[in-house]
Amino acid sequence: MKNYIANENGGWATSTAYIRQSLHKAIECRRRAQSDADLYEALRLLGQALHTLEDLSAHSNWVELALIEMGYHVFPHVGENTAIHVGGKKIFPLVTGTFGGMDFIHSLLGYFLTLCCTGFADVWQRSFRSFVTNTNFRC
Repeated sequence: MKNYIANENGGWATSTAYIRQSLHKAIECRRRAQSDADLYEALRLLGQALHTLEDLSAHSNWVELALIEMGYHVFPHVGENTAIHVGGKKIFPLVTGTFGGMDFIHSLLGYFLTLCCTGFADVWQRSFRSFVTNTNFRC
């Protein structure tokens, strides 16, 4: 497994440690919650841990490797020559994606489209209300 995911002996923060720490903090925060703000913080910490966990399946070939292990024939997103043979099985490496310029642009485009669609929906809603108010139309 990739060092930054699970190797806690390297002296760097790992995804595994981050998830564990976030869950511990979320549980502590919930147990000590005295207000809505404390509860929201506990839920935020839980979401932070779950999002990091989700990233493993969303941005790696982990699912494909699991399917291969179960006997399905799927593309592992790595070259055939990267496999090692252990106990008569082909084992492919876990690979994770990176966030480059296109990912950033895609994120902004999604946000921009949301704004455009929301703006369009607002205009449509105002027009519809105007139509209903100024006519005898009844829903």
